Amino acid sequence: MQEERERYFRNAIIIISMFELFIITLFSIQIYLNVHGINMIYDTKIVNIVISANCLIYSLLIFMPTTFYFILQINKINDMEKKLCLDPMTGLYNKSYLLRATLFEVERYKRFNQTFSIIFIDLDNFKKINDTMGHKIGDLILIKVAKCIKKNVRTIDIPVRYGGDEFVILMPQTTYEGAKALLDRLKQNISLVDTTSKIKVSISGGISVFPNDSKDFEQLLNLADERMYKNKRLAKTK
Repeated sequence: MQEERERYFRNAIIIISMFELFIITLFSIQIYLNVHGINMIYDTKIVNIVISANCLIYSLLIFMPTTFYFILQINKINDMEKKLCLDPMTGLYNKSYLLRATLFEVERYKRFNQTFSIIFIDLDNFKKINDTMGHKIGDLILIKVAKCIKKNVRTIDIPVRYGGDEFVILMPQTTYEGAKALLDRLKQNISLVDTTSKIKVSISGGISVFPNDSKDFEQLLNLADERMYKNKRLAKTK
């Protein structure tokens, strides 16, 4: 993803800066020793080698805590970036990450001509569940549905909590048939989710495919959303 490339670039800059700091520290200690006349007192090649070795040791003693600090900061920044991309309740990706991931897939299509699909999912009668069972049960259902989605998608898929009881799955290198197969599997498995109540969870979903349906992300998402609501209405008439 784009943000991953930016992270690698930033980390590379930090590592290069750390190496430069090491070189500066090494030369600084060498100058310090020279200023104190060590070379003038022991003017031999062997002693110069020893001095260089000492410089290296002193430099490491100064440089290692700095290195450790930089590593901690890098990990901290990476963890913060990861949290910013995730929905805190479900652990799925959030809406802002979906946009970046989709832009990356569009660029990959331009380069490799690889299509991708979007599945828009909405829980059926979720407002009724919240009203009758309470938001605590509603949140529990969202968490369990998210776990089910995570379990059934591929490692390259991007499962997203889009908002409320809406979920989106971005499926790279996937045609309509592949997305439909996943949606059918999710419908079956989510219907088996244990909610610790008598409520049976069901979902409705719609699919759109890039570039067949649209080359615009918003249109692609809206089309999947419209198809989801159409399928929801059809299911209620059966």
